[in-house]
Amino acid sequence: MALGVHRRVGVDSNIFIYQFESDNFPDFAPLSQELFELVQAGKIEAITSGITLTEIGVVPYRRGRAEVAYQYGYVLRTMPHLSLVDIDHRVADRAAMLRARYGLRTPDALQLAAAIEGRATAFLTADREFTRAGGEIEIVLLQGG
Repeated sequence: MALGVHRRVGVDSNIFIYQFESDNFPDFAPLSQELFELVQAGKIEAITSGITLTEIGVVPYRRGRAEVAYQYGYVLRTMPHLSLVDIDHRVADRAAMLRARYGLRTPDALQLAAAIEGRATAFLTADREFTRAGGEIEIVLLQGG
């Protein structure tokens, strides 16, 4: 994984989804697993926002599996070396600037703003749309096999 010198990274929702739903994403699951092993070992500090709680819960709730959504949320709230950044006025204002400057969708702008406000030096995602904001923070694209 190309995180190099980064010790504090923002993590997009899709990376969590690849981990939690690994059977559905065989190309990405080993890469997300590698990241979370580094996080759990304390070699990397990860940051994400409450947007991730929303996005990882959609499929389980859609399938009538509220207990699965709760389990996913529990992992996010209790994983060592993972911080959930609140969407406060600073994050919202930074997201508005990112959305205006780079044309990001609101959820993406909020995720990126949370990482920046949380002092991450890189943002890990599989969504190429984030590369437009590469002048703000290093965007590291997870690319499956």
